[in-house]
Amino acid sequence: MSAYKLRAPESADFEALYRIHREAMGAYVEATWGPWDEAVQRILFDARIERGLLKVIDIDGAVAGLLELDDRFAPFDVENIALDPAYQGRGVGTAILQSVQSQAAERGIDVHLQVLRVNPAQRLYRRLGFVERGETETHWLMRWSPAVL
Repeated sequence: MSAYKLRAPESADFEALYRIHREAMGAYVEATWGPWDEAVQRILFDARIERGLLKVIDIDGAVAGLLELDDRFAPFDVENIALDPAYQGRGVGTAILQSVQSQAAERGIDVHLQVLRVNPAQRLYRRLGFVERGETETHWLMRWSPAVL
């Protein structure tokens, strides 16, 4: 597994982060809602940046992905995690999610996330102990609880 660090994004990172978002999620967005609408996706992505919860996943100085985590309240909410395809399959996503789980366990709180039904990342989440807590027309709503450890 490649070592990573999380850091605040700088304006110079925004285009790389958007490209990663599109490359990691584009096919799943299109399979769920139809053709990628660049204008809409830019607005939604810019809103994510404005919220201030986005972190850069940095590997050896490269922008390898993004993590959007709201850990201010219980439960923790993993709102978005995306890796550049060049960094997928190396255990980075697993390590990041396990770190989030460890932090939540220390505080005795759950971790929530949602995943598009068409996104195979749901296999990773299940492997890490996330279970379905609900569903929408497009997403599985998932929960991990330290109480089941």
